[in-house]
Amino acid sequence: MYEGRPQKFGTQFVPDGVRYRLWDVDSTTTDEERAEWDVPSLAAQLARAEEMTRTEPQPPMDDAPEWLRGAIVRWRAIEPGP
Repeated sequence: MYEGRPQKFGTQFVPDGVRYRLWDVDSTTTDEERAEWDVPSLAAQLARAEEMTRTEPQPPMDDAPEWLRGAIVRWRAIEPGP
């Protein structure tokens, strides 16, 4: 995450000021590989991010680290909000 690269297994969640999201994931990693390492499926992790969004408040983003600010700008360019 700190280097701006996708994660292999999809275990890291970050706030983006609106919701919690799973940090970008390496698309070549399969759920079978995740299971070999006792990691939940990608669908389960995405559902967990949705649950976190419903149950956990967003932290203030004013002091977000630069690596997260850059990702938020990139995500908003790809997924413009309402």
